[in-house]
Amino acid sequence: MAEKTPVEQLTYKQASQELELIIRSLESGDMELEGSGATPAVGSTRETSDAIIDRCVELLASGGIVAIKGLGGFHLACNAA
Repeated sequence: MAEKTPVEQLTYKQASQELELIIRSLESGDMELEGSGATPAVGSTRETSDAIIDRCVELLASGGIVAIKGLGGFHLACNAA
């Protein structure tokens, strides 16, 4: 089995390719996040949508990662500062 390169040493292109593989595995059900406490949220009203956005802001501010399902798949957001 090939040894994995530490994330810090990956180029932007390599990291993007690795992330794409992870996302495809999550979408297909081949991979599942463990212990993430993740719960899907869908806003059916303006109030619930605003609450979801507020929660995303809280998660990002505390160092979390937020997955946002779009038309072409998932977008992952984090505070990279």
